[in-house]
Amino acid sequence: MSQKTLLRILILGEIIFPLLGAIIDLIFPQLLPQALQDYNSRSEPSSFPLEGFWLFPIFGIAIASLASLYGLWRLRSWARWLYTSFFLVYFYPPFFEPTVSSAIANICSELSSICSGGILVLIWVSEISREFSNQPRKSVKEYFNTGIAPILILLIYVFVSSLLSVVMTGDPVISQPWKTFEIILFSFIMYWWYYLDKARHDYRAGKWLNMAVVGCGIIAIPFYLFRSRPLRQASMAFLIFLLSIVGILISFTVGGAIGAIIIGVV
Repeated sequence: MSQKTLLRILILGEIIFPLLGAIIDLIFPQLLPQALQDYNSRSEPSSFPLEGFWLFPIFGIAIASLASLYGLWRLRSWARWLYTSFFLVYFYPPFFEPTVSSAIANICSELSSICSGGILVLIWVSEISREFSNQPRKSVKEYFNTGIAPILILLIYVFVSSLLSVVMTGDPVISQPWKTFEIILFSFIMYWWYYLDKARHDYRAGKWLNMAVVGCGIIAIPFYLFRSRPLRQASMAFLIFLLSIVGILISFTVGGAIGAIIIGVV
């Protein structure tokens, strides 16, 4: 068995085992020892908020984690660093509380941890690690030509706009006439990204698609992605598109939260 095949088996194991353990505990709670069942019945639900500010970061982290596994599957250098960062955060105690699970679910969790350790060994110290480190690095200009500049500018603008709006008005949503300016700016940035990506893929779009990107980019961009790429590449690009939307929501929420903190301090 090649190391590449082994790596992909471990990636599948890291995804499947935790899901299997969670499903087993959800469907068969009677598998828990009686003492643990009593403990679960007496314990209060977790107070960790799964709505509002925390919903978007959690959703974003989940998507980014899956993206790192997909990148490892494709032997991408950036995925090795992203995956390792998630692995280190996993062992940071303040982020986690004790959990109760059945013996079978616990075995699945242990198998998932074994898969994680095997993945780290393969991507850093095995022969296949050279395929990660030997990839050519892009210059800053090349990254900007791929369309990262419009996305970064949009994230920064949303963060700053939300922060300043809360500080000045107490509401993260800006009012007229700035709302009109914001709509025009969003359309411009979205078309800027579309123009760069279209040139990079040598795709000739019709005038109706060009107009649709300007008028309703949130719908036209997914349509363009699946027209300009093979299905596998289009699916990955669509996942990144969704991740960008989540990133915008996170920037908006974090900016507003920091603005509220500033108001409270002042």
